[in-house]
Amino acid sequence: MLKQYIPTMQAALDLTVEELAWAVLRALQSSGNGGAIHAGNMFNTLFNSYDGQLHEPATHTQQHKMAFKRAVAEAHSWLVTYGLVAPSYDQNYVYHVVTRRGMTTNTHDKFKALLAETALKRDALHPTIQATAWPLYVRETYDTAIFEAFKQVEIAVRNAGGYEATDLGVDLMRKAFATVDGPLTDKTLPKAEREAIAHLFSGAIGAFKNPNSHREVGLNNPAKAAELLMLASHLLRVLDERS
Repeated sequence: MLKQYIPTMQAALDLTVEELAWAVLRALQSSGNGGAIHAGNMFNTLFNSYDGQLHEPATHTQQHKMAFKRAVAEAHSWLVTYGLVAPSYDQNYVYHVVTRRGMTTNTHDKFKALLAETALKRDALHPTIQATAWPLYVRETYDTAIFEAFKQVEIAVRNAGGYEATDLGVDLMRKAFATVDGPLTDKTLPKAEREAIAHLFSGAIGAFKNPNSHREVGLNNPAKAAELLMLASHLLRVLDERS
């Protein structure tokens, strides 16, 4: 079972939690019963797929076996945390089943995409991005999530600068952060830094909000989408300080 994906117990111990979780998930997916395994049998099944005395006599100690069991338990807990495996109850028995999300995470590329997604923490985002773009991000509609995030930046700049609804996009950013008379420029900063911040806002809107307004960008990389949500969050925090 697990031995199909990891040849020895020691090899399992050399993996990170995430790497071992991928192997455990693959083992559960290929269990032949829809991934449903009796809780009392699951770890024994995973563990007993190895013949340590035959293949690893030098390390087949009680301490080594306990370390392996602990590592598998950590990997299993990781899968439960991220919704790939879940407990199921049937006639007072507890089973562990691969979830719908776990079943569709059936290639290493999809698993890596999941890792990238889980690297972004909701609480790290600006509250406005949490409320508007985050739900779109977790539904994997990355184009729409990025558009929504930078639309919120545009709205916040318009409101903070007292502009009209007809003031839009890059032109709005340049007016709001104009180094001499922009209402949102920080005149305590050197002129070069004020110009840099104006370029940052206008560049972000021009590069990441405007293209999504006019065409399908086709962004399907969760790691890149996460980085852009963080950028939009940073811009909103700069605005919070200005206003």
